[in-house]
This record gives sequence, C-alpha cells and structure tokens, in this order.
Amino acid sequence: VYADLGEKGKALEYYEQALPLQIQVGDRSGQATTLNNIGMVYDALGEKGKALEYFEQALPLQIQVGDRSGQATTQSNMAAIYFQQGDFEQAAQQFEAVVEVFHEIGAVPYEAAARFNLAFVLATQLGRIPEAIAHMEEAVALLTRYRLPQDAAGQTLAQHQAFLDQLRAAQ
Repeated sequence: VYADLGEKGKALEYYEQALPLQIQVGDRSGQATTLNNIGMVYDALGEKGKALEYFEQALPLQIQVGDRSGQATTQSNMAAIYFQQGDFEQAAQQFEAVVEVFHEIGAVPYEAAARFNLAFVLATQLGRIPEAIAHMEEAVALLTRYRLPQDAAGQTLAQHQAFLDQLRAAQ
C-alpha cells in the first residue's frame, strides 16, 4: 500500500522487515514476492542496478516454488530494465522467456502483451523484423481468437494490428 501511495521509503522499510521473517519461517514463495516488490521499489526510485539485483534473487525462488506467473512478472520487470539500460539482446531474451511462460500457463492477455513487447524490441532495436512479425501475428491471432479487446498492458487489438501492418510495410 505504501508503494502504491508513493511512499517508497516506507514501503522499503516494511519489505525489509518482512524478508528476514519469511526466510526464518521458510516461506520461499513470500520471500520471492517480497524480493520482487523490493526490486520494483528500487526501479521506481530510479535505482535500476539495485532493482535488477533483487529481481535476480527473486527469480530462482519463483522457479523453485513453481510460481510461473510470478516468474514471468519478474522476468518482464528485468526485461524492462535491460531495455532501459540499452541491453536489447538481454531484454529480448527475457521477453522470450515471458512469452513462453504465459503461453504455457494459458494467460492469453499477458502472452499477447509480452509478444507485443518482444516484437517491439526485436523490430526497433535489433532489426529482426521477420521475428517481430511472427510474434505480432500470434498476438493478433490470440486477441482475435479469444475476442479480447486489448492485452494485459492495455494495448488494443487495433494497436496490435497497426503495429503488425507497420512491420510488414518495413519488411
């Protein structure tokens, strides 16, 4: 709640109190969530390197406890930071993993959003237009097949189609 209210310092204080308690009682799932949340606070504070450190601690725990959705969320957070830091290859790799996880768990609107993000990185930063087109075609197909007006990030079907058309024109 403090993080949502913009009181990042107070949020960090509570997360840092919770973390040792979760470790002490062996709550690996809670520990992973707290580490991810700490990473998000540092990201919001502009401390990208520190945020990445916490995301990297959360990820193996999420994998160990089988929290696939949490895993994809953390990897998406990591991808965003890699993108902001200009490490586009690493951002693409993380987004590819996110697409795979959301596909496996059947989280259609999230998969469509991840495919959009991956296609954006592939096309605009890495020049891999054919791969980007393939991901956008699948994203459009998912939204259409499941009659979803938008993906989990709020990008509409029309925006997906427009980006796909733009990519095809650039090919």
